[in-house]
Amino acid sequence: MSGDNRAVLPDRHLDLGCGKRPRNPYERSRLSGVDIRPLESGEDFEYRAADLTVEPIPYESDRFGSVSAFDFIEHVPRVLPRGDGRSTTFPFIRLMDEIWREANELAGRAVDEARTTIALTDRPTSHPEIPRLS
Repeated sequence: MSGDNRAVLPDRHLDLGCGKRPRNPYERSRLSGVDIRPLESGEDFEYRAADLTVEPIPYESDRFGSVSAFDFIEHVPRVLPRGDGRSTTFPFIRLMDEIWREANELAGRAVDEARTTIALTDRPTSHPEIPRLS
């Protein structure tokens, strides 16, 4: 097995705030996009509408091998008043938590795959989190 994480990560990319055409910087075979405007999916990508300042990312975890947000994150408000007028919500932090959770799940799978690969090939490693099995 090569060191290419595409072997262990889903071959699908998610572009947040994508506009009419999601970008695919990692050249995944499947492409999805999320934008606030209700747009149509294309032949080569799936599209879902969501206002990410108040709604979660409209996909389940573990579906994507990569996520991008070109020219989008800076438009997410840091603080918004709640409907009751007495409290606030933090959309930027909530969205970053979702992205972070997805990234950590993906990174965990990549580390697990690296451990398995090293154990199977019995190659020495200097990485402190990946023990060499003798």
